[in-house]
Amino acid sequence: MSTLVTGAAGFIASNLIERLLLQGEEIVAVDRCKMPVWMEFFECGDAFRYECFDINDEEQLSEISKNCKLVFHLASNSSVEAGSRNIDLDFEDTLHSTKSVLSAMHTNDIKEIYYASSSAVYGYQPEIVLNEQSICEPISYYGASKLASEALISAYAYNHQAKAIVFRICNVVGLHMKRGVVRDLFHKLMKDPSCVVILGDGKQSKQYMHISDLLHAWDHFRHHVAGMGCKIYNISSRSPITIIQIADIICKEVGIHHAQYLPTGSDGTWPGDVHSYELSTSKAKCIGWTSKLDSKNAVSTYVNELLHN
Repeated sequence: MSTLVTGAAGFIASNLIERLLLQGEEIVAVDRCKMPVWMEFFECGDAFRYECFDINDEEQLSEISKNCKLVFHLASNSSVEAGSRNIDLDFEDTLHSTKSVLSAMHTNDIKEIYYASSSAVYGYQPEIVLNEQSICEPISYYGASKLASEALISAYAYNHQAKAIVFRICNVVGLHMKRGVVRDLFHKLMKDPSCVVILGDGKQSKQYMHISDLLHAWDHFRHHVAGMGCKIYNISSRSPITIIQIADIICKEVGIHHAQYLPTGSDGTWPGDVHSYELSTSKAKCIGWTSKLDSKNAVSTYVNELLHN
């Protein structure tokens, strides 16, 4: 029996696939984008199959998942900014895709799903540390579609006696990222070490987790959380950091001195962007998981990966 991974060409999913293959699992990977070049070495054996099509094609998805035992559902729109410009994007790429995955699970009697949700479901609540019982008030279509997908998955799990684990994930960094503030600032400073434009006021405060900690979380929860129904967990590093602090870390690791930071101002971000948040991971800690790296060390590790790869 195989494991189905949706959104397979994405940053998190491709790293997850590599880990699962190293653990000896057979993978059916699905994405409408062509397989990234760096993933081609996965095809050297019979344990990996990559299917290129839109998972909103429910008939095709049901067909290729016939022999799957569980699903890692990571397919979604990945850009809050793009979703703010196109109201249909998050509905089609996130909510509709979740409905398609659940339909395939129902057709093939698949009883286990792991869903990559987001801290964006909480919206902007900077005055509190957010736990899983906090009110969800998303301010983006991205966050709203993630929250709606959580609700669909929860209903499916309880109606069909399935096991569903939902991760509300903070910002994740690591190799093979295609976008993100750390990556963008790194390349800007490498191009011009004298100064860097910072979108917003630079005081945006968020948590950043290295991909290795997220992969460890999935391993841990698969083996330590049992039972039917839907369970939701915040998965995050410790200690939020600001954009200015990220720039400082990059300069330190690269060896840049006296770079000038040029914030665009408090209104310089995009609609739906959450300025600051902090997630509590107390619930995850109760079953034995915590991140190995805090936000500063996660960013530092990623910057060194960029320098040496």
